[in-house]
Amino acid sequence: GAEVLSDIGALTAEAALAFALSS
Repeated sequence: GAEVLSDIGALTAEAALAFALSS
């Protein structure tokens, strides 16, 4: 439920940040 969505959101944000920094 909410915990899974929060985990996915955190992973997505982390991946997006890493992608932005590596670009």
